[in-house]
Amino acid sequence: MSEKLDFSLPDDPASNPRKAMSGGLLWVVLLLQIALLGFMAWRLGGVPAAAVKASGAVQLDVDGQRDLALKLEKQGLADEAAAAWRKYLVVKKADTVKSAEIWYRIGTVYQEAGQYEKALAAYYRSEAFAKVPHLADELSRRVQECLEAAGKYAALRYELAERTTVGGKASPGGEVVAEIGPTRITLADLDRKIEDLVDRQLDQFAGALTPEQRRQRREELLKRLSDNATRRQILRQFITEEILCREAREEKLAEDPEVAKRLEQAERSILAQSLMERQLQAGATITPGDVETFYKANKERFMEPERVTLAHILLPDKQRARDVIASLGEGQDFAKLARELSDDKTSAEKGGMLPADVPKGQDELPGFGRVEGLGKAVGSASAGTVLSDPLASKAGWHVVKVVARHPARQRTLDESRDEAYRLLRARKEQEIQEAFLQRLFEKYKVVLHAGTLGDTGSKTDPSPAPPTPPVAP
Repeated sequence: MSEKLDFSLPDDPASNPRKAMSGGLLWVVLLLQIALLGFMAWRLGGVPAAAVKASGAVQLDVDGQRDLALKLEKQGLADEAAAAWRKYLVVKKADTVKSAEIWYRIGTVYQEAGQYEKALAAYYRSEAFAKVPHLADELSRRVQECLEAAGKYAALRYELAERTTVGGKASPGGEVVAEIGPTRITLADLDRKIEDLVDRQLDQFAGALTPEQRRQRREELLKRLSDNATRRQILRQFITEEILCREAREEKLAEDPEVAKRLEQAERSILAQSLMERQLQAGATITPGDVETFYKANKERFMEPERVTLAHILLPDKQRARDVIASLGEGQDFAKLARELSDDKTSAEKGGMLPADVPKGQDELPGFGRVEGLGKAVGSASAGTVLSDPLASKAGWHVVKVVARHPARQRTLDESRDEAYRLLRARKEQEIQEAFLQRLFEKYKVVLHAGTLGDTGSKTDPSPAPPTPPVAP
């Protein structure tokens, strides 16, 4: 093929240097713009289609993105699945109804993973996109479940009221219960303050309660504080504190040296406690698997000792107690005599049965305190035996019957779970506290001169003392 292709420029650069320079600059500018656009696209997380094609990367189509989201969802990867569903919305260019359906699904993913606040946000976003009839009832139910699981009972109450309100009534919880000048306190505000009060009290016992126990205790406290008389009392306390605080500020009480000193100490205590609480929240996480492992490694701590089931007849003097023992020896029925003669009316109704078993060798009678000689007297007595001598307590004289004997046994994991959780939590908190304080002692170069205070041990002691844990409620 003799014909050649012509690659020459229309103008010869050698004959027109000015035009050649401007053309070269133009190409440089264009290249810089292309590079800048590519860099910006990379920084923003997007890649131009041409670059994707050139690099070999492939964008998922609608079906591929949906399959990815489903697979992540199936594996329980909540955050990743939610992100994949959001990407699916973009790829599909979903309308408002489809968006509402997908955001509902994202909410269910978060709810199943126990991320209730994220689930609530997704459900509310679903409703914002569109009111989908076939989702309405289920979505309302799930919103209520998430509010309850998150412990937002005040919000739950008003959510329920709002979803059942008809006729354009005022927003539930918006009723004003008090005013301080221009400041209005609504019923919803008051209920949130009550919940905050309960949460602050329970925070003091975080290590002593399992999550389930905390939830139950929270529900009990909120129920106890839910009647209007108690709410009025709490409202009055809150208002009293608020107006006293306002008056103190007007009088510039914070500038008083003694008050300033107390405020400084209170600030130090709050900051120190808050910092330690944050460390514990971040590190003292106990899973069911952790509890099971701890139980298996410490089974001896969960042994139930040998114990005895007892019944008694309480009498005012020793002679009457001996007369009853004699009657029982003649064949009288113990339960019948207990109902007729015992001064302990609570157990008398149950034939003298005591409310709890007594561990072998223990001299404590349930409900009556120490009874000298009880452990020794019942130690070898067989089931069905009435002790031959009455025993004395501060309440009177006891005719005691050994109803049943129970051998020592290993408590199961389910029976020991709460105790194992508390023991493990306490151990883990102590380890975290000591390690954290040790790091701070080293960071701030703390040295305790123990000898100065009469300690005959080491002259310097750089280690911190372990904090005292709170007492469980």
